[in-house]
Amino acid sequence: ADGQEAINSWNSTVCDTIDTAETNWLIMAKKAMREKLLEECKTLQNIDQKLDSLREIMPPSVELNLLVEEQLQEEMKKEGYIHSEILEKNRPQQHEETCDILTKILINSIAFFPGPMNELIVDLNSDGDSRLKLKAIDKLKELYTELSNEMQEYVLQTALTTTISSLESLPRFGSLSPYQLYVKAIDQGLIKPLRQDARISEDILTECKNIFLAVPPSVQARVLLKGILHPVSKLVNSITPMENVDDKENNKELETNIGERKNLDVHVVGGPVSQYHEEQRMDKKTLAKMEAQAEMVRDLLTAGGVVAVKLGQMLAEHPRMPNEYQRMLGSLREENDPMRIAQFWWNIPSAVKCQITDLGPLLEQDQ
Repeated sequence: ADGQEAINSWNSTVCDTIDTAETNWLIMAKKAMREKLLEECKTLQNIDQKLDSLREIMPPSVELNLLVEEQLQEEMKKEGYIHSEILEKNRPQQHEETCDILTKILINSIAFFPGPMNELIVDLNSDGDSRLKLKAIDKLKELYTELSNEMQEYVLQTALTTTISSLESLPRFGSLSPYQLYVKAIDQGLIKPLRQDARISEDILTECKNIFLAVPPSVQARVLLKGILHPVSKLVNSITPMENVDDKENNKELETNIGERKNLDVHVVGGPVSQYHEEQRMDKKTLAKMEAQAEMVRDLLTAGGVVAVKLGQMLAEHPRMPNEYQRMLGSLREENDPMRIAQFWWNIPSAVKCQITDLGPLLEQDQ
């Protein structure tokens, strides 16, 4: 009852806040004028004039960084290089924040949603009607779908990072604190699907959960967003340990095996003999689901960046990790997402930058 009351209060507050912002003539006039000026700015032919105009129209913000990057990419594609003087005049904002009041409302509404955030995020990214049946979510979805893909990613990443960072400071409601509820959700949402694979020992799963909870909130947010929106996440979450075992005796035997796996010898658990017997009790459908689950683990770690990839490589060396997981995790590479052009330039040491006159794309050598 308290939870539904909190959701109803959130729904009313979000609707009122969005309505107030959208009916404020000053906010909407400023937004309309900025959009008109940006349209005119893009008609300019000279890259210097374009970027100077963008900095006059837009305050330091994530929107400005994305607009500058868009123009730099176009210049790189058109000319094949960018002069260093241009890059020196366009230093990106390090701590990106949105300059749009409605986008700020969107972020905070998601961050402090008192209901199941995973369902809210799925609703925002779905084409159909909201499953949560709240007027506020319909309004948020209108704001969300108007954004570019980059801004949508920024909104969800910022909102979820804000939520995770705030958990330990939020007041307790009921028997569990918000952070304890979050830990429980991680166990149910990320760890439970892996627990249903009897070949993975409980100590590995506990270690994974503890390490995940220790990484920065921004990394946790990236991994969780990947998991929430992953195409096979619903398939994986639907698996139960017993669903494909035919007779009661085998069912009971497999359940006992899962319950006692912590006490099995290291050379048995995860070894070829143990895995062979486990796989004999699984049909092709279950094995296919577990393969999809392993692929999802790989994608989650990749989404987490270098820190999460390093974690995966360390887990690959664990003696109790099943062979196929060892191969999959061991093959992860420490790769970052491609840097924006301006961000890349400002990460070059000054002593090196002073020797560069132009920046161009990487030249690939013929093999």
